Amino acid sequence: MQPESYKHSVLWNIEDCQEHGLVTEKNMSRPPMEKCIRNSEGNSISTSEYNAIKATARMLVNIHLVPLGTPADPAARGKTKMRTYYKKYFLQNFKDVLDKLEAQEPILTLCAARWKAEHIVANCLTAIVDAEKAAKKKDGGDGLESNDGVLNIQSTKRQRTNTVEEELGSRKKKKRDRGDSGMKRACL
Repeated sequence: MQPESYKHSVLWNIEDCQEHGLVTEKNMSRPPMEKCIRNSEGNSISTSEYNAIKATARMLVNIHLVPLGTPADPAARGKTKMRTYYKKYFLQNFKDVLDKLEAQEPILTLCAARWKAEHIVANCLTAIVDAEKAAKKKDGGDGLESNDGVLNIQSTKRQRTNTVEEELGSRKKKKRDRGDSGMKRACL
């Protein structure tokens, strides 16, 4: 039950997100968190506030969940390390991350059953898994961990080779070589 002191726009549960039109048929259970996290007045938070929350969650996940080893259960080896994995094999660690995230970002406690904090952590885990898959694809399946067990994620973006100034200088040189008419000068 949502406390009477909270406006309905605080989005107490996922059903509130559905009522406010923040979900679609494709994402009924995964509303966009940047629109769902509201202050106690029911106003949306800023992009910088949302980025700070994500950064805190990413830090906690990388410190408290990512370094955990693989459980003894053979079925755990083939599972993707997402929310359900950590809830099944490392439930207390997962809850500890949620507690720490809510302690550092109290705005996430303006909801029932800590669904906002859990969604933020799940989004972080998804981003980590996606980055691992992209790096494995790029590197031909090589592992991402170094000898010290630290996750090494490299950007998959192609690096730009020329600066704008270099490109403009190159175009001017070509134009000079061709003359005013744009055709190469012919020797007479």
